[in-house]
Order: sequence, then structure tokens, then C-alpha cells
Amino acid sequence: MKTLRVIKLLISFCIILLIFIYCLNLYHPSNSFTPDHRFTFVSPLTLWSNIATGIAEGDEDFHTQTKLMGSETLDMNKQIETINNVILTKPDGIITAASEESKDLREAIQSAVSQDIPVVLVDSDLPNTNRSCYIGTDNYSAGEMAGADMYSATGEKANIGIVVSDLDYPNQLERVEGFIQQISQYDNMKVITILECHSQRLELLEKVPEMLEDNPQIDALFLAEAIASVVIGDVVQTSFPSRDLTIVAFDSTEETIDFVESGTYYSTITQDPVMQGYLAVQTLCQIIDGQPVNDVIHTPTYSIKSDNVETQHALINEDIAWYLY
Repeated sequence: MKTLRVIKLLISFCIILLIFIYCLNLYHPSNSFTPDHRFTFVSPLTLWSNIATGIAEGDEDFHTQTKLMGSETLDMNKQIETINNVILTKPDGIITAASEESKDLREAIQSAVSQDIPVVLVDSDLPNTNRSCYIGTDNYSAGEMAGADMYSATGEKANIGIVVSDLDYPNQLERVEGFIQQISQYDNMKVITILECHSQRLELLEKVPEMLEDNPQIDALFLAEAIASVVIGDVVQTSFPSRDLTIVAFDSTEETIDFVESGTYYSTITQDPVMQGYLAVQTLCQIIDGQPVNDVIHTPTYSIKSDNVETQHALINEDIAWYLY
């Protein structure tokens, strides 16, 4: 009887020990990852999943860890507030984008750098700041490429409406300037109006149909930013099915690529967001190691049409985990 009691006690002890070991491993895994450096990506939009994909690839190659923070709507004030909060956590580097000219953003960058936190800008630059580097598209050249596509699609004759986020945003202004410069050599290609919709879906859904109704001569659209390129294809198909519109879009979201594939858009001008994210991680590592880096690193730009659209599907990645701000 005594022996049986001892055996039961031993079994109970073993069970408790196993539970303890399990819990210990649960909270302190033996294979926990300790990165060489910790970075934070403060993205204007969670839509930028391909830049985040490049960052994840860079993390893997350079043994770093980058926290991805994004917003579902474009809000510069929240982005700046988030950057200032991130600075308090003392990351080894910050990746973000200068979506618009902003004194507060300049001050946030200055605050980070003054605390020895290097800042790399992707997609859109804010020159004459103390940011460490800009990595992204030559937006003026990208606008010229869009203008060349518009010429090819319309045969030197078009009345064009341009849809931008905001002309105060440097990347938007540069794209429009490049586009206008390219088409200005053709007498019968004219810009009728430029519409600012601030990357807001509801604003796009309201203002773009109004623009098309108020300007029946418009027979072509240049969509100079990603949200417009996602939204306007459906607007045209639903509200203006019989109107012959030539559309050149921008960026490589899944929806935009589908519109090119279906023929709704003639082309979309795509950046190389994966490369931008990857190079941002690499460049931060080089800065920390004391290596010199270029002030501006331009990544490739491509014109995607129906005959080469398959090359873009591999870039789409919707599985990125974001922290929302």
C-alpha cells in the first residue's frame, strides 16, 4: 500500500515537472532569435506590403529584425506621431517615407538622428534634411515613362485628366512634371485638369465621376498614385462602361495588375518596392558599421502592359503582419 502511494507521488511529481518544463520552454524558447540590429518601418499605408516584403528578405539576409508599423489611411500627422513614439523605443534605425513636405516630419527626422538613430527614406524623399539616404524611384523619370505610354496608347492625340494624391507631395509633383514634360512635345496631347483626392477612396469615388461628367472631352486618365489606381478601374467599368478611356496607372497592387491584365488599363508604371525595402535594411546595416552610403539610391521603374503583366504577380504578398498605428 505504501509502495503504491510512493509510485503515485512519483507520477504526480513527474507530471508537474513536465508541465514546468513545457511552460519554461513556452516563455523562454531555446531557439529564440537575437537579431544583430532592430529597426522599425513606419509606413504611410499598410498597402505597401511589397516594401515590407523586401524588408523581411533583408532581415533574413542581414540577421536583423524590423517591426512593421502602418496605417490603413494616409495620415501624415499620425505617421509623425508614430515616428516620435518609435524614437523613444531606441531602435537601431528607422525606415519611413516623406509622403509630403512637412516641417514636423523634418523635426522628427532631426530628433531621431540627434539620438544616433539613422533614418532611411523610401518611395518619396525629403531633400535637405539630415536623413541618411533616400531609396526609391526617380519619380520625374517615372512620370516621363507614363507620358511615353500615353503617347503610344493614344497615337499623339488625347485630352487627359490627371488624378493625384496631393500636389504638395514631392513624389506626386515630380511624376506630374515628368508626365507633362513628356507629352508637351505633342500638340494634340493636352492636360484638361488635375484632380487631388488625397488617397481617400470615398473622395475618389465622388470626385472622379464628377470630373468625367464635367469634362466630356476627357478621353484619357493618368492615375499618378496607388489608391486611385486601385479604385478607378471599378468606377470606369461600373459608371462609364461605354466611354472609351485610355488609362495609364501607377504602382503594382494586385487590383491594378488585374486591371492591366483585363485591358481596363493600358499600362501601369511600377516601382521596385521589394528592392526598396531590401536596400533600406542593407543600407542601415552599412551605416551602423560605419560604411559610406550614397545620398540617393534610385531603384528601377518598369512599364507593365498586358504582354508582360505575368512578371508582376510574383511580387504580390498579402501575408505581411502589420502593427496598426
